Amino acid sequence: MYPYYQHAYEGKPLEEYASDLIEKLNNLGEDLDKKVQYAIEYVQNNIRYIYNEEEMHGHRPQMPWDTYSSKQGDCKAKTVLLKCILDYLKVDSEVVLVHYSADFFVTHYLQCLFNFNHVILKINYKGNEYFEDATIKDEYGQLGHRSYYCFVNYLPIRANGELTRRKEFVYPDFGFQDDVLYDVRDGVGQIRILTKYKFGRANQMRRYFKNTNRKVIIDNTNSYIYDCLSLRDQSNENDKRKIFIDTQLNVIKDDEELNEFVVEYKSTINTPYDSPSEKVLKYYDGGIVKLGVRDHMQKDIVFLQAYDPEHYKITILSDKPIVHTDATTNQELTLDTKYFKFKNKKDIQRFQATALITFEPVTNIEIPFDNIESLRQNYDSITKSHFGLGVLIAKPGIFEIFKSLFK
Repeated sequence: MYPYYQHAYEGKPLEEYASDLIEKLNNLGEDLDKKVQYAIEYVQNNIRYIYNEEEMHGHRPQMPWDTYSSKQGDCKAKTVLLKCILDYLKVDSEVVLVHYSADFFVTHYLQCLFNFNHVILKINYKGNEYFEDATIKDEYGQLGHRSYYCFVNYLPIRANGELTRRKEFVYPDFGFQDDVLYDVRDGVGQIRILTKYKFGRANQMRRYFKNTNRKVIIDNTNSYIYDCLSLRDQSNENDKRKIFIDTQLNVIKDDEELNEFVVEYKSTINTPYDSPSEKVLKYYDGGIVKLGVRDHMQKDIVFLQAYDPEHYKITILSDKPIVHTDATTNQELTLDTKYFKFKNKKDIQRFQATALITFEPVTNIEIPFDNIESLRQNYDSITKSHFGLGVLIAKPGIFEIFKSLFK
């Protein structure tokens, strides 16, 4: 099949059929990072992705000049066009066959084109390997800041191409950063959450805010925060708008080059404690708990760990003293395993508590079944109240009771 692709690469120069695109690339100056980003996003967002049965079930790619003129094509067509643009920019790349997140069986069979179901582009740029999917829309960021796609095996479409195993990797930065401030005074809570999304999460959230009604986003966020705060058994449980007052949710940064999407959430909570007895203030983010490991029970299918790093700073302020000796308040956890690192470090003071939580996994790695149980136990240890911060509030003393009578 490689000669078909070779003809597509070499049949016509890009100048002959995409002069207007070249002009736009030249207008970007000498910044190659911006040119590569523009090329990827142009093909993703301006060339329609079509599903044609005759073409999709075959392996002869559509010629790039036809793709450019018709502004549509399948995964092969879009990927070949993107390669031709990068060839013009003198950026090394090659088309590869993949099967996202389900290629565990590939090495057990003879190499066969039907073992793969998708075509993407591998880009070699400044000493690093990047894999870009030309069929996905609304993906942004320069190389190194874009979405990471998880798969282990791929087949390069080149002369004498052989099945290649991709290495596991660690993200260069946190894909999710949460800064939570929960201030409770006189029985009323004020919460502010500043969240930064990067890589694939930034693209997902950007699409979510673009395509979803703002009231729906606020309602969904309130419901999620409700669970994080463990506000159970309340009379207004089914109507979160009576619990969360004057909620604000705003995008305060959207950088499409660095692919950073930052959102600020604010709200007033008229019932901030986990129960009417006013004993505990909590913020536990269930996103830290990776239930996929617990639920993976198959013995003939390996578990593909495909998580990105997360960072949480959770601060709880209270006008009532915090019990330092309570296990719920002061328990910490540090794990340094083969497959991930986790740390929950706390600073507990009289009226303030802070938890710094980091989760740093090895990504795109297959976990053998013999290692699943130990991995599951390590993740289970996180679920034992280590995925957030909870503080026990001290019972009022005689002086506090006497003082409250004069309020």
